[in-house]
Parts: sequence; structure tokens; C-alpha cells
Amino acid sequence: MTDEDKMIKKLEEHRDGIKLIVEIGELNDVEVVPTTGNDSSGDFTYPLEDEEKLINAIDKYLGHRKYIREKADEE
Repeated sequence: MTDEDKMIKKLEEHRDGIKLIVEIGELNDVEVVPTTGNDSSGDFTYPLEDEEKLINAIDKYLGHRKYIREKADEE
């Protein structure tokens, strides 16, 4: 794999991660907006009052993966 291919793969994974957070937000009535132009505030924004709701939704979505990983780490 060339250096360019590795960079493209990283960018695609980053993009997909942001899209995942936006979709989780949409499914849970939290407006998550991707930033543009290498915004120093981060990759996306959301209403601060919805922060706990968004975090809980992400935890719920990723929960089964976390359980599998923790179990595998114990073996």
C-alpha cells in the first residue's frame, strides 16, 4: 500500500466516523453539524444542552462492540 493509499484510507475512515455521529444524532433528535475548513472547534458541532443525550446515544450504539472488546482483552 502506498503512502497516498494510506492517507486516503485514513481520510475515508475519518469521514465515515463523522457521518456516523451525524446519523446517530439524527436518530436521536440531536442536530449534529459537520464543520468545514479545518475548523478549530472540531469535526462537528451540536447544541451543548444535548451533549449528554448525544453521548448516551453513541454509547448505546457502540455498547455491544465495547463489551466484545473488553471480553477479548480479558482472555
